[in-house]
Order: sequence, then structure tokens, then C-alpha cells
Amino acid sequence: MDKAYQSAFLLHHRPFRDSSVIAEFFTVEWGRVPAVVKAARGSSTRMRQMAANMQPFQQLQVSLSGKGELKTLISVESEKTFNLQGRNLFAALYLNELTLRLLHRLDPYPDLWLLYRASLQRLSVSPALESVLRVYELGLLQQLGYGFVFDVDASSGESIHADEAYCFEAERGFIKQTGLALYAGQATIAGRDLLSLSQGAKSAAAEWTASELRILKRICRQALAPLLGSKPLKSRELFSGKAS
Repeated sequence: MDKAYQSAFLLHHRPFRDSSVIAEFFTVEWGRVPAVVKAARGSSTRMRQMAANMQPFQQLQVSLSGKGELKTLISVESEKTFNLQGRNLFAALYLNELTLRLLHRLDPYPDLWLLYRASLQRLSVSPALESVLRVYELGLLQQLGYGFVFDVDASSGESIHADEAYCFEAERGFIKQTGLALYAGQATIAGRDLLSLSQGAKSAAAEWTASELRILKRICRQALAPLLGSKPLKSRELFSGKAS
């Protein structure tokens, strides 16, 4: 990995040794990259400037070096800042936590990086965060190989019928409800709602009604649960008002 600059976002950082930190960057070319930021907590003018630039929700230009998985940050410059407040700030923290938890290191996802940037842009100008979150969750699941097919029964391969009821199974898809007992957390979904969601997902604007967004939220949570494991998301606790 050379020292050339590339666009990146800071997902997370934690203290490392006496005055350094380990930062997790989401880069456009290399995906999720951990890097040591030496003397980041130092008092020199250069370190203070680097620390000021190394903030979440800024589009950065970073220069990294190193042959192993853990890189060294050579330089960082701020390119653009996304101003986020209130619940939209919590929503952006949720995007960061999802990205950090689910992406493998040094595995590039350039389309997801663009979607992440677009999501921050939308959160910085609009109070309507639910649509932004659902679009990002769907895009993330798609990139990880768990994308939804809303208009096909995953069991039979037949088209979804508007007048039937379906349940969602993580890592499989939507299956016609035949009277069998549902798993904990499962709920039936009307076929007409799935067909409507399918049309919304195919739209560049991804416009859904409030009711459809509630259905999508439940589905996305079910799909993400086995990927996230038992460790709770701290950003969800912020939404619920709990201490993290």
C-alpha cells in the first residue's frame, strides 16, 4: 500500500499506547482500513492540526503506508464536512457502527462508499432520516451478498402474489405463510406490500410511505441480526435514550 492520497471517512478511533490512536477509515479504494496515528494526542502544531482534521463525518484525503493489515497514517486533510445534529447525528453514528461491524478489513466496496457519502449528505440537509437508514441498510446487505428480492417467493421461486401473506427468513428471503408457526420476532407481510416495496427499491429516489418504512425497518433488523451477533449496537441505545 503506497502513500498516495485517497478519499476516506473516519469510522472510529481508540487510544493506542502513550500518545497514539488506532483509527478505522472507510476508504474508497481499499475499503475498511485500520491505521496507527502516531502521537495523535501530542501537543505539536502538526498533531493538533491532524487531530482537528480527523473527525467523523468529514470527507478526508488520507495518505497511508505499510504492508501489513495495520497501516500508518502519514497525512490527513479535510475535504468536506457534513453538519449533523440531533437524531440525524445519531443516525450517522448508526451508519458508522454498522459499517465498522460488518465490513471486512481491506475489502473494497466502492459503491457502498458512494452510498455512505450520499447518506451523510442527505442526513445533513433533511430531517427525514428513516428513508436514509433503510436505503443504506439495503445497500449494505446487497454488498454483503444478502440483498432482498421482494417480488419472488424464496421457497418456490414463484412470483409474489398480492393477495397472499409472506414471512421473512434471514439469509433466505420471503416465503409464503402456510400456517406453520412463526419464529420469535417474525411477522407476516402482505404480498401487496412486498410488491410495493419492490417498486420503491427499484426507484432511484427510493420513495416509500411511512407504513412501508416501518415494514422495511423490521425486515432489515431481522436480516442484520445474524450478521451482527449478540453484541448490541451502541447507536441504537442513543435512539432509545439509554446510556451506552
